[in-house]
Amino acid sequence: MARTARPDLVGRYAPQLAQLVAAPPSGSDWLHELKLDGYRAGAAKRDGDVRLVSRRRRDLTPEFPELAQALRSVAARDALLDGEIVMLDAQGRTDFQALQNRATSRAGLAYFVFDLLWLDGQDVTALPLERRKELLRGAIEGAGPAIHFSEHFDVDGAEMYVHACRLGAEGIISKRRRARYATGVRTEAWRKSKCNLRRDFVVGGFTEPTHATRGVGSLLLGHHVAGKLVFAGKVSRIRGFGASSLVRLRARLDELARPDAPFDPPPSGWLGRNARWVEPTIVADVTFSEWTRTGNVRHATIEELRDRPPERDKVIFPSVGLARSDLVRFYEDIHVWAMPHIERRPLTLVRCDRPITRDDALRTACKFLRHTRASQPGFAGVPRIDIPEQKKVGEYLYVDSPATLRSIIASGVIELHVWNARVDDVEHPDRVVFDLDPGDGATWQQVIDAARRLRAHLAALELEAWPRTTGGKGLHVVVPFRRGPTWDEAYAWSKEVAEALAAGDRGLTTAFEKHHRTGKILVDYKRNYRGAIAVAGFSIRARPAAPVAVPIAWREVTSRLRPDQWTVTNLRDRLARLRSDPWAGYASCTQALTPVLARRLQP
Repeated sequence: MARTARPDLVGRYAPQLAQLVAAPPSGSDWLHELKLDGYRAGAAKRDGDVRLVSRRRRDLTPEFPELAQALRSVAARDALLDGEIVMLDAQGRTDFQALQNRATSRAGLAYFVFDLLWLDGQDVTALPLERRKELLRGAIEGAGPAIHFSEHFDVDGAEMYVHACRLGAEGIISKRRRARYATGVRTEAWRKSKCNLRRDFVVGGFTEPTHATRGVGSLLLGHHVAGKLVFAGKVSRIRGFGASSLVRLRARLDELARPDAPFDPPPSGWLGRNARWVEPTIVADVTFSEWTRTGNVRHATIEELRDRPPERDKVIFPSVGLARSDLVRFYEDIHVWAMPHIERRPLTLVRCDRPITRDDALRTACKFLRHTRASQPGFAGVPRIDIPEQKKVGEYLYVDSPATLRSIIASGVIELHVWNARVDDVEHPDRVVFDLDPGDGATWQQVIDAARRLRAHLAALELEAWPRTTGGKGLHVVVPFRRGPTWDEAYAWSKEVAEALAAGDRGLTTAFEKHHRTGKILVDYKRNYRGAIAVAGFSIRARPAAPVAVPIAWREVTSRLRPDQWTVTNLRDRLARLRSDPWAGYASCTQALTPVLARRLQP
């Protein structure tokens, strides 16, 4: 690090840029940071003076004087920092729309610093990233509370990406830990992976092109909510469409012209006065980064347009006004959370062809689909696996992507039940499930006490477990393990654990006959033989309020919890508030399940 004459630090700011990639890199060469949604900005401090500068060296200091003031007290005498100006919402996530509307409120304004280019007379861009970040942490000591050090994570890129998307982040930035700072260029040493959402909308209108005499400016999108077509914003980017394609699209839209807006309510302002309206029969497959506060898509691209005859959206849960499209959208919005609990496990499905109005809908309005031959409607393109059974070979569906999950739900499926093994090795389970099921007259507090007792018993066996609500009456306790034991061994072990637990508590039982269960909690271990199923985490249940089976943290297992507490209508709010995954550590758990006589360790 050669000491040089004091340069113009503002003039030196030319930020390194990241390459957009479809998937984050893996391996020990990489560190990962949350992608922030704000204004990229450098901060140049020279003695007591601080200047904030944009990527194109526009002076931002007058626009963000409180951030400049907070930076004046940093420990460094002179420094050039690289970071992002953001607005944080109540959950600590960056909110770009709020940043744009900062004239209304500046609460949550912050500057996240993630790199260092100059420090106390020395150019540090040639140092490895890890060393620069070490220096950066010390350099910003003493800064005001609006200045944040952007933490990095030394984990696998795919794992980081999943957690970032679950937390509602825009994505992640992956950086080579030993790379220098590449001033002013876009380089593969920095890679960005965005948490894009994807779903179908219908086209309800369009705007005239700005610079052409024929074609389309933007398409106006909508989606069905409780039987209404709700406006979801306008999109001008259509992948693969040139001038001639837009002319053909315009001809098709003119054929569908109508005098009034199909949206309820229609768009307001200029758009409401100037848009051209069409019958909503064209479907747009759209990728986008997030929903805005007003319910519009942001950073959207139309991947495909296709015609579809108008269909009546069937209401499935009348008491809460949820139609089939609402369920599809629910899984589109939460698929990052749901996929790890469903992916690549043989499925037994519950399809409901009639509205769910009673608690016994599984008997009166639905049917179980265990084997799913190609003749089953609605499952085209969903992968299958043949599994030998006692007298035949059964064909099972499984989910391998958010798209196949969407197809299954769109076909009429409500509940998803899964095996305790994955399709790459169906003969070796990777977990056991204990179902704590209250009998008639048993209280919820008994369920809670049984779950805690079971956790303590497993801990005595040096095993970790994770709880989840079922959306029904009880709780599940799930024990993952490294594959190795056979089905028979896993089943025998779970039976011994259940019997040992019940032997030490008169309020528990392993007897399945109804008259033996009155006032007691059944410790159901029969989810663990070959071919047995348990409801998947994040599966909707076929009950009138549309409850969902939800993975939870042990600290939530209290008397305040309810087994049907979260539903299709409120679960997204819970997930948006979470700062961490309640099942953190589950996917990476490598504990061994050695079949033992659990009765030797009486609780």
